[in-house]
Amino acid sequence: MTRPIRLLMLEDNPSDAELTIHELERAGFEPDWVRVDTEQAFVQRLDLDLDLIIADFKLPQFNGLEALRRVRERNLDVPVVIVSGTIGEEMAVRLIKEGAADYLLKDRLARLGVAVGQALDAHQQRVEKKRAEQAILRMNRIRAVLSGINATIVRVRDRSQLLAQGCEIVRTRGEFEQVWIGLCDPSGADLYWIDPEDNETSVSTPPPPLMQMATLALDRGRPVFRNDFDLDGVERRAVAVLPMEHSDQWVGVLGLCTDRELDSEELSMLVEVAADLAFALDYIDKAGQLDYLAYYEPVTGLPNRRLFSERLEQAMQMAIHTSASAVAVVGFDQSSSMIETFGQSVVDDLCRSIAQRLESALGTQKVLSHFGAGVFAVMFPGQIAGAALVHAIETCLMDPLSEPFDLHGKELRLSVRVGIAVAPGDGLESEILLHNAEAALIKCRDSQEHYSFYSQEIHRRMSRKLNLENRLRIALEKNQFVLFYQPKVDSKTGELTGVEALLRWDDPERGLISPGEFIPLLEETGLIVEVGNWVIGRAVADYRDWRKRGIRIPMVAVNVSPRQLRQKRFVDCIGHAVDAVGEGHLELEITESVLMEDTEGSIKTLGILRELGAQVAIDDFGTGYSSLSYLSRMPVTALKIDQSFVFNMTKGPNDLAIVTSIISLAHSMNLMVIAEGVETEEQARLLRLLRCDQMQGFLYGRPNRSVQLRSS
Repeated sequence: MTRPIRLLMLEDNPSDAELTIHELERAGFEPDWVRVDTEQAFVQRLDLDLDLIIADFKLPQFNGLEALRRVRERNLDVPVVIVSGTIGEEMAVRLIKEGAADYLLKDRLARLGVAVGQALDAHQQRVEKKRAEQAILRMNRIRAVLSGINATIVRVRDRSQLLAQGCEIVRTRGEFEQVWIGLCDPSGADLYWIDPEDNETSVSTPPPPLMQMATLALDRGRPVFRNDFDLDGVERRAVAVLPMEHSDQWVGVLGLCTDRELDSEELSMLVEVAADLAFALDYIDKAGQLDYLAYYEPVTGLPNRRLFSERLEQAMQMAIHTSASAVAVVGFDQSSSMIETFGQSVVDDLCRSIAQRLESALGTQKVLSHFGAGVFAVMFPGQIAGAALVHAIETCLMDPLSEPFDLHGKELRLSVRVGIAVAPGDGLESEILLHNAEAALIKCRDSQEHYSFYSQEIHRRMSRKLNLENRLRIALEKNQFVLFYQPKVDSKTGELTGVEALLRWDDPERGLISPGEFIPLLEETGLIVEVGNWVIGRAVADYRDWRKRGIRIPMVAVNVSPRQLRQKRFVDCIGHAVDAVGEGHLELEITESVLMEDTEGSIKTLGILRELGAQVAIDDFGTGYSSLSYLSRMPVTALKIDQSFVFNMTKGPNDLAIVTSIISLAHSMNLMVIAEGVETEEQARLLRLLRCDQMQGFLYGRPNRSVQLRSS
């Protein structure tokens, strides 16, 4: 099957152009192509519909480098592949930095199909990622509106105040130019409009075109919207009117005006905003509205956690001397990612489908509840335990949810996890029993089991984890953390080039604790930010102390966690640290996988850190996945070869080839190479032969406390 592409070719040799097309066709492409050989013709042909540009590197009056700059000046996201008769390694690296997707020599056109395929696939991934990011921004914007509206509904009891604040929330959080609300009179025949700037109902009306759209929306019973609409003589991109309905009655309309184009997904979420406002307006004078919001989950209409807990407590009190009550908490592995993937409205539809299946399977004897965030709970009252309870879990929960769900045309199978707790053994109070069922659910997810009963082992494990977290907080308060330093040496001379600061916990009860035991919990709890800042401050203080004592250490390196890198104040923290030690004396070690999580954001942040005077090394290089084009743009100074490759490089050819490639790649980009985990003379000898710049490991020194380092 051929793959059509729209191609612009910058080539002054017709024969070479024909050979290029021949290779593309042989590789399965169907090019619709145009050849140009001058700068003027090339610029004239640049447009948004191009799929690919193939450019000869050198033409009589123009070259591939200039072509890349012309593409960038036009803000075109089109992959550019450079071909050339000859091209040096330095120029190849420069082309990649300037934005070329790939480059190849004309005498090696057999690789053209692969290069073009990879360039097009990478471009498609960028487009899809950008589209997904825009969708998430839209979703977050409307979710912020929904959240604000719902909070206002619960808090505000006055009708006029609700309308005024509702308009303001939709306008500011939803980023709309103007917002109107029109209310139906008691007969539902006419609209009267409220002024969002005034708490009192007003006859202030929107422009006639919007009023006509409002009438049309109520007549049709669905939203009416137009993009590129001229309102009040000012060109607006979109105007929408959404009918507000509750209990089969029209409550009014919500009118919106924005300078951006509305798409169907954003419009569908705005329908929820209108529905929430209608719901509030219809019930604001009824005490039952507040009771509903307090006791029921609005998406599914099921009892929420508060009502479920009260009913569970009642059942346990009634059955405390005669029978057991069991609680099952149901969760799904995909919960955290479904909203980002499908959008809030689609996930709400899924929750309603789950609720329908469970209600049908459970019948009226069991109490079903929805806690939100894709978590459901079931109470099995009465005498049920052991094998009978397992059978009920499988037939009433696992089996109904094992069949796929239809999510707006997409089939989704859920990975269902169930945590179970049984009274009285697992708790005599509703909240304790419920908490223990949730603990069993966590165990399910950790162990990848389908369902799990609460046990004392789970309790002990969670207690140990909680105890460790509390002790870590105390350790930070009482200065129980210490830094060890491991030297780095020049591969050729053996001279000290710097030290790496390594965190240890000197626990009064257990002594020194390995970082592998407590750093993951620091990351999970967010304490890593405070501890990481402490590490930077301590390392800077030690460095200044060494300098006062006349001990010359060229550089001190600290490890940076993902949470630290995302902190807004991190750049300021590093700026102060560099001021204290001097430019070029502080190195930040950041793992490769962290940088790839948000490539563009990482490039921007690292650029600022480099401007401040900090050195930046990519740690554990080779264990993640880095795009060469992104790597070439990263403002880093060094690559650290992961110790697993160093350890195995003397045992087989594969890891040796990886180490060789990393060193060659780094040097082609003018980066320093540091090998960590060097333990033997044979490893050191091979690394020196491969021109590795620096080495670190037990062969040159084990990590030591700063006081021991200073006295050595």
